[in-house]
Amino acid sequence: MTKPSRYNIYIPANGESDYVLYNSLSNALFRVNKRAIRAIQRVEKHQLDGQLMRALKDSRIWVEDDVDERAIFQTFHERYKYSGARAYLCLYVTYQCNLACEYCYLEYFMKGKSTELMKVETARAAAELAKRTVQDNNCAELVIVFTGGEPLLNIPVIDEVLGSLSPWAEARDIELMSIIFSNGTTPTERILDALSKYNLFFQITLAGAKDIHNKKRPYKRGGDTYEDIIMTLTLLRKHQVPFGIRVDVDRENYTSIAKMLDDLRENVGEEMYIKFFPIIPGAEASSLSWTSSCLALTELGELSTLWRIARAKGFKVMLTPLKKYVYCDYLTNRGYIVDPLGDVYKCGGAVGVKERRIGTLDSQGKIREATHWYYDWMTRSPLTVNKCRNCKFLPTCGGGCAGVAYDKHKTYHREDCREKYLTQERVKFYLEEVENAQSQILT
Repeated sequence: MTKPSRYNIYIPANGESDYVLYNSLSNALFRVNKRAIRAIQRVEKHQLDGQLMRALKDSRIWVEDDVDERAIFQTFHERYKYSGARAYLCLYVTYQCNLACEYCYLEYFMKGKSTELMKVETARAAAELAKRTVQDNNCAELVIVFTGGEPLLNIPVIDEVLGSLSPWAEARDIELMSIIFSNGTTPTERILDALSKYNLFFQITLAGAKDIHNKKRPYKRGGDTYEDIIMTLTLLRKHQVPFGIRVDVDRENYTSIAKMLDDLRENVGEEMYIKFFPIIPGAEASSLSWTSSCLALTELGELSTLWRIARAKGFKVMLTPLKKYVYCDYLTNRGYIVDPLGDVYKCGGAVGVKERRIGTLDSQGKIREATHWYYDWMTRSPLTVNKCRNCKFLPTCGGGCAGVAYDKHKTYHREDCREKYLTQERVKFYLEEVENAQSQILT
């Protein structure tokens, strides 16, 4: 006997009769009408031709009665969690920053705490941790992220880490990718020349059109940053350094973003990578004044309007994959975060909160004093969370962000349901891009 998959999602498309059928476990996509939906849901095989029925079975829209799709998800979830090709290491090389962004969560956590730079000795230990992680898991890829604070305030540490890992990775045929999360005010000709020997990708942050960006992301000393960031983007293009733009989105800057895109296209050029990041506060910072402008969960779908505007203006929109058995790389045994003091974390939202570290690095790159937070984090399973276990969106988010779950519920073992407000829009956007590409090929 045959039954419809528990992971079938029917998404209204154009008009009342046109739908997209998406299976979140198999990633299958179909355009269907209401009659086809009824036939699929009721397994009315006589209403469908043989070719379509085979396609529905091959795509796991229909499955046999004895198939336990939760078991399939769990297998893929655990497999990715404990065996994967990519190692991921994020280094907070400093907590210092030259900006005073109004919504900076680290600024909230770090008040009164150390803001020293990561030392070269700590950087060497972090590089050893990266090597150990790659070797222990037989990884073919290594991603190193430098962040902060503003990471380019600590160039010696970036150079130390990459100077150690680049020849090591090349000798072992390991693909090494290095990403710098910068506020876009610090790159100079000298810095880019010094780092040009490495395979670097820059992520630069903006927060709307010029006036509102300058309000949200000013210099600490006072003064505007927008024009300096435009100069940086132009400089990156001149040096042929690949980069992407992250746009932090809230209610205040949402309507200004189209103007910002026009300005970028005019002053920097087209074909730039761009992603839109909704600003959502953690529970600890929920009392701060800026949180009132954050997007509500039910407003997240409005990001799709920005995706389409950006695409129409010639930008390359960066989205998370449609399918994620595990929400992020830090939920695997191949992802770690190291702060300037050598403390190791599993969650970006916990960085700076010393009591939530999972351990500290020794000089050999081993994690000492493993705390219960590590085991609590790694044993998180969405199938033990009722809302996740019964959710048809589960394979698209893997249970969501454990850090957000902790902020809301004070435990990692709860749900984060933000993705379900974006999944349907992502599916439609992806299908539009695929169909548009196919039509261009046909013509």
